[in-house]
Amino acid sequence: MIYLRDDAQGRALTLRALEGGPFPSRFKPENWEGFALLESAGIEKLQLESPPYVPRLQDLPKANQLRSFTLAATGESFFPQRSAERIVAPDSTKLQLAPALYPLSGITLEQLPENLPPFPAAITSAMSSAQWRFLLRLSPAGNVIDCVSLEQGGETGAAELETWLRKIQFLPDLKNPDRWISLGIGFVNQPSDGTDAR
Repeated sequence: MIYLRDDAQGRALTLRALEGGPFPSRFKPENWEGFALLESAGIEKLQLESPPYVPRLQDLPKANQLRSFTLAATGESFFPQRSAERIVAPDSTKLQLAPALYPLSGITLEQLPENLPPFPAAITSAMSSAQWRFLLRLSPAGNVIDCVSLEQGGETGAAELETWLRKIQFLPDLKNPDRWISLGIGFVNQPSDGTDAR
């Protein structure tokens, strides 16, 4: 490998080596004057112009293709006749308010007792519209040992509800000597004949 300076003498030696050496210089097509014309001619031949698409139109039949539909005659129903099921509303005179339990903490809805004792006291509108929450301490056998109201205290009916809660038998849990649960009490309409004890 020979390094030449970039001067007149070095360029002259480089030209003599390229022209007079045993290996001719490489031909570069992009340096040829006619390359651009040859390239454009080749590209022009490859670009085929397809003729524009012109669809052939066909005459549609003159007959009306829309199906005719008939309307219901005057006084007749278009839809089929259906007999609505008669819903008998329960007689409000045979219903009475009864307390119902819902869990707050320490117990689930499935663990609540299914059978509740009857509530002996009269349920007033003030009692049924109030929000009742109680904290209960249960024995291992499921009996209510302590009952504390979580409301302000002194509400009408609180003492009757505490007495009623102490009569409820919960599911036993012999592993826990003292269980603390919190319950809410709401009032629902129940048949007065006792068909649904809850």
